Amino acid sequence: MRFMTDAEAPASARDSAARALMETGWPPPQLFNGEMSGPMRLAQLGWDDEARRTLAEEMKFSGIRPLRVANTYAALGDMDAAWDWLERAYAERDPNLGEAGVRPEMAPFRADPRWPEFAVQLGLAPPAD
Repeated sequence: MRFMTDAEAPASARDSAARALMETGWPPPQLFNGEMSGPMRLAQLGWDDEARRTLAEEMKFSGIRPLRVANTYAALGDMDAAWDWLERAYAERDPNLGEAGVRPEMAPFRADPRWPEFAVQLGLAPPAD
């Protein structure tokens, strides 16, 4: 018996599988904290098209938190867009940024060369001499 790959599955099947996966709560929320969202979970599973589509739907609402968008773009590997949204989260004084140095979903930012300057801006690191 041969199973279909994600790429071979029809879009409707991938979409329904993605939604079913999100509804089950997998991966378990205790593995992640903070800004985990459906689109970010999809991105972490490698379902980039579904993640982008779901994120676009969420972004239609004015109340979406910029840090959620930033973390989703980071999970998708689009670090320029992620940094734009991270700066917006900073400008809006998102309270979760205080834990940016330890949150697992923020790891892509900490690995980026822009992080040291941002960490100083957040007050998480002393200024360089």
